Amino acid sequence: MTYVKTIIFYGIIWFVIGLFLIVKGYGYGLELIQVQSLNEISSEKIQIAEQILLVILSVGFILGYLKGRLVFVRVANRMIKKLVQFEEPLPLSVIFSIRYLIVIAVMMGLGMLMRYLPIRLDIKAIVDFAVGIGLIYGSIYQFRQAFVFRKELPQDIQK
Repeated sequence: MTYVKTIIFYGIIWFVIGLFLIVKGYGYGLELIQVQSLNEISSEKIQIAEQILLVILSVGFILGYLKGRLVFVRVANRMIKKLVQFEEPLPLSVIFSIRYLIVIAVMMGLGMLMRYLPIRLDIKAIVDFAVGIGLIYGSIYQFRQAFVFRKELPQDIQK
């Protein structure tokens, strides 16, 4: 694969996983307000539950934006710097290195473990939503870098 196709491929993976985590985090938030609103059904309680969901999603969005900007952009740059050290076409061993696969497996394991640990639903919602937003921010950065690559090697990513 070429540099551009590989970067776009990574971006698509991050984007899809980010969407999945956003939906999962939103689901935890809905589950939280359903539990709270089922205890006492009144329009005032439902309004408070909806406001709680809005706060949870807002906190998750802000944390996700910061994580995307401060962490995932660096990770994407590191991945791209590693890619450009190799000649095109890139072999699969470069695209899916053992380290990359281990990191993905550990992250998936932690995500599955969160389902069974006795963690409050609001914390689960914030974490999943924030990581999802961060991954989408990182994927958009990767898409931008791929289009820059089409023209020339970016200045901040040199061999």
